Amino acid sequence: MRGKILVGVLSVIFFLATVEVGNVFASDAEEWFEKGVAAARAGNYKKAASLYKKACDGGCAEGCYNLGLLDKNGLGVNQSYAKAASLFKKACDGGYALGCSNLGFLYVKGLGVNQNYTKAASLFKKACDGGCALGCSNLGALYDNGLGVNQSYTKAASLFKKACDGGCAEGYSNLGVLYEKGLGVNQSYTKAASLYKKACDGGYAGGCYNLGLLYEKGLGVNQSYAKAASLYKKACDGGDAEGCNNFGILYVKGLGVPLNKIKAYQYWMKAAKQGNANAQYNLDRLCKESPWACK
Repeated sequence: MRGKILVGVLSVIFFLATVEVGNVFASDAEEWFEKGVAAARAGNYKKAASLYKKACDGGCAEGCYNLGLLDKNGLGVNQSYAKAASLFKKACDGGYALGCSNLGFLYVKGLGVNQNYTKAASLFKKACDGGCALGCSNLGALYDNGLGVNQSYTKAASLFKKACDGGCAEGYSNLGVLYEKGLGVNQSYTKAASLYKKACDGGYAGGCYNLGLLYEKGLGVNQSYAKAASLYKKACDGGDAEGCNNFGILYVKGLGVPLNKIKAYQYWMKAAKQGNANAQYNLDRLCKESPWACK
């Protein structure tokens, strides 16, 4: 598989608000928020949740947002997408753009709310207009796929560029996909590779995976299995199941890494546990042909 354009959710808990976006909250609420951040950094999510709630109740939109992240991930509280959605909405209504983007993500996935691409598009636009680069990237993904909006690669490319200008790693990767395929922009593997590298360097595992594919095929870069292997591993370590699967393939073929079927088994297992069907197929075949590698 190549060229994955995805809608992303930001799950950053450990941050301090240096700019108040769209709302002014009382100093007490800001203090609760900062204490919540400190508690989360220390791994005390239960305390962080209590402090974020106080901040949220006191009018701090960022506090509502961070409490929503805890509810989404089940950290210090019982996991609840419905509660997360409610809190992201409160953050969004309070002028915090990231809250709008994350609420849009829940509408895309139908988590805690009824799936609604039109609603998601409206929220992503609000986030993008509010300065959230991830919101721009997510709205671009909807235009790319024609979900909740009229399909337009040109509009998608414009939004991905806006996301890139805001430093969004997902935006770099998504724009790279369009350059790789020549959709809404002039086709260029070289430009795609440059964008994927920025995405990968920015911590987006999908960008590492996409760049690895170009190195494996020698498109826009000098062909290198070793470089592809390194990038697939980085993608895998970042949680990208396709990266794990492709890294396993290189191990079973001895391309860019020493031939090692046991390693291949380990990486395919990691991908399969994330629900990757390609990895499961590879596992079944490997364990049938080389059962000793699967022990």
